[in-house]
Amino acid sequence: MTNPRLREIADDFASVGDKDRLQLLLEFSEDLPALPGRYADHRDLLESVPECQSPLFLAVEVAEDDTVHLFFDAPREAPTTRGFAGILHAGLDGMPADEVLATPAEFTGELGLAHLVSPLRLRGMAAMLARIKNQVREKRAGLTVSLPTLVLRQGDGQPSGKQKFGSVPLRFEPVPTSGPCPLWGGAIPEGAY
Repeated sequence: MTNPRLREIADDFASVGDKDRLQLLLEFSEDLPALPGRYADHRDLLESVPECQSPLFLAVEVAEDDTVHLFFDAPREAPTTRGFAGILHAGLDGMPADEVLATPAEFTGELGLAHLVSPLRLRGMAAMLARIKNQVREKRAGLTVSLPTLVLRQGDGQPSGKQKFGSVPLRFEPVPTSGPCPLWGGAIPEGAY
């Protein structure tokens, strides 16, 4: 692992006994920063991490200089989940995007917590890291668009309801240039693309 902050965190956990590891996790929980107003007032902009045992939401920003900024929301009554978020925040916030993307998925196993917390909780931390990396990739590629409100209409054009959205990642799939068209099944004409 090349990230010196994560290496130091892993070394700190490795250098203490089991009881002190749990205390260290609690300290990271207490150090997790509060959400800034732009997210606290618009929680729909946060991504849920359902793999976590307690509710956890996160947002990732990638600045123009390619620096990553992380934001987490987890209840104070969930110190393990908050601690994992605190570790990722301390180790990855403010780092270059390439450094964040290079973080090995196995990092969570380097903390020596496998026999102290449930495997489901460790899976939650791994899911946080995976989502952070996915958001970094999407934001670097510019593939996230904000959709404030979608008005649903009935067949007669009258509004039937509204659905509010935060951000939607765009997914692109390659389009075949020959052979059967996936939309209508017929052959794609020569020179159509």
